[in-house]
Amino acid sequence: MAAGVPMRVYQFTVGTESAAFNNSPGQHSTTNIDTISFSNVYFEGSVSVDSDPTTTSSDDVEFQIYNLNKSTRQALMQEGATVLLRAGYDTNWQRNGNGEIITQYDSLPVIFLGGVVHAYSYKEPGSNDVVTTVQCSSDQKLREMTKGSVTYKPLTTKADVVRDLVKKLNLPVSRMELSTLGDKAYPSGLAVYGQTDVALTRICKENGLQFSIHNGSISVIRADSRPEDQSSKSSEAWLITPDQLRSLQVYFEQRSTILPAKKSSTSSRGAKKASTKVLPEDITVTKADGVRTKTKHGINLKTFLNGQFKMHDFLKLEGVNDLTPDGADGELHDGVYRIIGIDHSISYPQGDWTTALKIVEVE
Repeated sequence: MAAGVPMRVYQFTVGTESAAFNNSPGQHSTTNIDTISFSNVYFEGSVSVDSDPTTTSSDDVEFQIYNLNKSTRQALMQEGATVLLRAGYDTNWQRNGNGEIITQYDSLPVIFLGGVVHAYSYKEPGSNDVVTTVQCSSDQKLREMTKGSVTYKPLTTKADVVRDLVKKLNLPVSRMELSTLGDKAYPSGLAVYGQTDVALTRICKENGLQFSIHNGSISVIRADSRPEDQSSKSSEAWLITPDQLRSLQVYFEQRSTILPAKKSSTSSRGAKKASTKVLPEDITVTKADGVRTKTKHGINLKTFLNGQFKMHDFLKLEGVNDLTPDGADGELHDGVYRIIGIDHSISYPQGDWTTALKIVEVE
């Protein structure tokens, strides 16, 4: 094993799907020679993925890489080129007979796998550094390109429709939790056309589900993030203890829904419509104000860089109770949570090398 303080190590690879990734980047294959890799260049990056994606992508990814050679810059400038970033620590790498570390990049966790959306280079003012900025996404191009039209016959189950639309996206499935649908069906069938991901988003929302794409794999779970069965949340959970934490705090999300206006008993055609009441942002709104407010809270935590965490994985907090002061309201406590957001922040060789997680407790 490597001795001493763990060293930051990474490998950044760019290539074409057809040659380097066998047209299936979800397989994480880089055995083909048609790739360019580097592992000792100064770079910074942010890789974020969330359970509440935009209409175009599930993630937000940007890398800034310094002083690349011309051929590598040109490879990164190709829109749609596949990017694979592995990163972590050298603690599990072996040494040869001379005590030198044997590099084993394939053993590192995958931090990001996706395609180049846009890239450009510029010379940094006041220095000789050439910075290449690369914006990526694991699913933006896929969403734009995967379109079709399909009609499902009467009595097709909702679960079968979800499975079929997921299959059309042609991605490896990380999770498929559809037990809440049971054998519910579309009595008259269903017609779907246009972008497949848009149709899947709509059908998931109508049926209390959500989906996200992370590093070339897709997950479909309940919209409330609850586990499909109680046994899975404890048997599959990652363990996080206080010594692994860099920060820990509660977060709140407040969403307000306008309640339908009560129908007036006046039948006069000339009656004025009720005016919309504008409420200050700094007050608590209630049903009396015509607004229903739902507040959801969870936890934001930050730990050392760890690409093993996947969207919707379960995570067990242990020892947090000892960190809370007397009189705490119990929102920070031990328990089993589910990951609904991941944010890797990386800087080589110095700077951030962390993974921030947004988690919600599951029952």
